[in-house]
Amino acid sequence: MSETANLALPLLAAAQAQKHVTHNEALTAIDALLNCAVLDRDLTAPPATPEEGARYLVAAAPSGAWAGRAGKLAAWQTGAWAFFDPKPGFVAYLVDEALLLVFDGTAWTAVVPSALQNLTRLGVATAADAANPFAAKLNAALWTAKPAGEGGNGDLRYTLNKEGSADTLSLLFQSGYSGRAEWGLIGDDDLQLKMSADGSTWLEAIHVTADGKVGLGTATPAERLSVAGNIAPAVDNAYSIGTAARRASTIYAATGVINTSDLRLKQEVAALDPRLAATLVRAAPPIAFRWRVGGLELADPDADPVPRPGRRTHFGWSAQSWREALAAHTVDAGLLVMADPNDPDSDLGLRPDQITAVLHAALLAAMTELASLSERLASLENDRAAVSRPGPAI
Repeated sequence: MSETANLALPLLAAAQAQKHVTHNEALTAIDALLNCAVLDRDLTAPPATPEEGARYLVAAAPSGAWAGRAGKLAAWQTGAWAFFDPKPGFVAYLVDEALLLVFDGTAWTAVVPSALQNLTRLGVATAADAANPFAAKLNAALWTAKPAGEGGNGDLRYTLNKEGSADTLSLLFQSGYSGRAEWGLIGDDDLQLKMSADGSTWLEAIHVTADGKVGLGTATPAERLSVAGNIAPAVDNAYSIGTAARRASTIYAATGVINTSDLRLKQEVAALDPRLAATLVRAAPPIAFRWRVGGLELADPDADPVPRPGRRTHFGWSAQSWREALAAHTVDAGLLVMADPNDPDSDLGLRPDQITAVLHAALLAAMTELASLSERLASLENDRAAVSRPGPAI
């Protein structure tokens, strides 16, 4: 045997001349193979000015001094390239990729593989078990999209899938390992948010059906938004429902609208002058009209709805007439509303509840006048009766 079995180091022969040559050859081989750190594995041609002792894994289809040496370990020693055949189990540290490689008999592969396939359990800083095949004990986790510059597209979509509609796919939020919120497809294909104060009794907070209906406090929303309970703004008397540009077409109510009218909440209270009210009513009479835009029509299912003119006759008032009537009496009344108070040409609106108060005052004025006329008429009828009554006989 002329060389060792594992590293193929040359052995000294009996009565060999120049034993130092064979000995030094073995030492240089050990120097190249022991604690092997290669600089690169992607080069197909040797570097022009390698440093003494520099080592490389020769890539496929090499050229120059590396021609025909693909897959070998190349070491620059004493001004020349030396090549070594890797054997199964050889280990090398790849400097430019900070990666530990092992030779499997065919190719160099990473000791820590770039892909983990078909794992049955994985624990990160904790132990996974049969009930939780993946478990992690962390204080923070980050998922970030792979940008286009790195071969991605900048998106990040997290996909969760369940086997069938009746199964559950959800995120369960716990406090002290007791459930407090569950969000997902729970027993069907509707999106649900359930809440619990004790981990055992659950209340449904939000339910979104597959056709886009949203329920708050109800699992069976009948409209785009169905609410099982009262709706109130977070701050008193601070927010509106709708805007001048985003109006509701119709409001349905069982008993009408209740306006706050407690006298204790009002100041500078004075009686509404019935004569002023009657004047305003005469100056802003009711009108009949049709809306220029009476609604939206879906002429093309693939296009946006288009406005259509109103078809029905409506009754109401002209906000411009009320503005002129109020201005004539220098009254700044809340019954007139401007969509944009800073724009004199903005759309105008009226508060019917306040017009009702004006009509009430005008009605009182009419009733007072009618009572006065009734009294005068009664007096005239009494006078006429007295004149037509026959006098005493003479």
